[in-house]
Amino acid sequence: MTDFIYGLHPAETLSNAAYHALDAVGKSDLDRIARSPLHWKYAEREETAAMRIGSAVHCAVLEPARFAVDYAVAPEGDKRSKAGKEAFAEFEAANVGKIVLSLDDAQLCTRIALSVQSHPRAKTLLQSGHPEVSLLWSDSEFNVRCRARVDWLTPDGLLIDLKTTQDASPAAFAKSCANFRYHVQAAWYLDAYQAATGDLPGGFIFIAVEKTPPYAVALYELDAEAVELGRFLARRDLARYANAREFDLWPGYSEAIQPLSLPKWALNAEIEE
Repeated sequence: MTDFIYGLHPAETLSNAAYHALDAVGKSDLDRIARSPLHWKYAEREETAAMRIGSAVHCAVLEPARFAVDYAVAPEGDKRSKAGKEAFAEFEAANVGKIVLSLDDAQLCTRIALSVQSHPRAKTLLQSGHPEVSLLWSDSEFNVRCRARVDWLTPDGLLIDLKTTQDASPAAFAKSCANFRYHVQAAWYLDAYQAATGDLPGGFIFIAVEKTPPYAVALYELDAEAVELGRFLARRDLARYANAREFDLWPGYSEAIQPLSLPKWALNAEIEE
């Protein structure tokens, strides 16, 4: 297991794989705990296809030189035919150790990267700084090792997070923030930077880019109210984790019989009919 060394670590000294091997709590852990401690304990932590594409997109946008070296595009054709088998065998021999993408996935990565680089403000924000910076610290209140991995960190301490989304409009992305707890992430990362470095962060910015044409880009910064709510939820979830760990009790949902009502939209739909 990777040694846990408090502080700020660039990607060159702490790889993504090493980061995820750390025995520490990150934002994804908080999300599982928010559902229940039992869901955290039994969570599947294998990388999914969606996660692999997400990593490829991040690499194409934030580390284009590494993307060109680490990724390879699989040849098209029927692998069952003799010619297809030979072509794929030659491809594999020439790209040992590389991450293989389909042509469609590679084109998606390239188009998203071009769109982000074509956005004047996004391009400026990504001109100086470091990608994939890890922040490691220990929470003094709960005695829990914690972690965060920033997509892009500028020299003045501005934390930038790249999000791919179906709809990057303000109303839709606000819903995404609520649904996927991006406000918890913003608070967690801002506090992570201060805890790991001793300095105040310069802010937290989302670069939201759509996954379909025209791959529109928008930049957002959550207001203070949203960040404070995220901080409250993060502290609540961390407390639940610390308590479960201390007593080795990982409860799921309530054991009581609970009253249940239909959501308002379902009731309204019935009335309107």
